[in-house]
Amino acid sequence: MEAGTPQYERLSQGWQDHFQRGELPNVRPQPGARELVEALRRKGLKLIVGTSGEESVVQSLLDRADVADLLPERTTASDEEDSKPAPDIVRAALNKLGLSPGEVLMVGDTPYDIESARRSGVDTLALRCGGDSRLEEAVAVYDHPLDWLTHLEDLPLG
Repeated sequence: MEAGTPQYERLSQGWQDHFQRGELPNVRPQPGARELVEALRRKGLKLIVGTSGEESVVQSLLDRADVADLLPERTTASDEEDSKPAPDIVRAALNKLGLSPGEVLMVGDTPYDIESARRSGVDTLALRCGGDSRLEEAVAVYDHPLDWLTHLEDLPLG
């Protein structure tokens, strides 16, 4: 099914409605999510959310994680035609940040994130809490944000 077709749009909207009403109320923040983002900001790093998700879903998830106020910069599905593993979202994020691929570390939780970043020339740090274990191509892998936070000095950031 091709994006942009009426059938695709109906299914996409149906999934978003289901997620917002049925799944989102059960979503809980991962341990250390807010503390990690605060620590990254204290380091002076430029942060942006780059996702293939729709803006309304992304906003809801960031609200649930209690980090929406810390991550105002976003690149979402509405900004680019192709989703991950295509590199479009990562390239759009690079453009918004005004940084080159070598100056950026992407955080992801799927092999599609890693592939998208790799195709953009960006390294990826992966978090297992997304539920996918196929993360071996990441430069580092942590269980969840709190795990990464306890190892924050291990990576050359900022």
